[in-house]
Amino acid sequence: MEHWEYTLQSGNKGSWDWEYASTGGIKLASKHTSNDGKIIDHANPRVLTSVDDAYFTDPAKMLSGLH
Repeated sequence: MEHWEYTLQSGNKGSWDWEYASTGGIKLASKHTSNDGKIIDHANPRVLTSVDDAYFTDPAKMLSGLH
């Protein structure tokens, strides 16, 4: 998806443009910009080749702590 337009139940309309980056051989969304100037920037997404299973079973493990 490169562009998304929407109409809310209130009748308000908007749109978002999507930019992509290739990371680890995978194309991932890296930045979204709305028609009114809002930006969601995912910075530099990365692809991990492996993750300790504890990140999926132990609530104390935080994915943000991965390097």
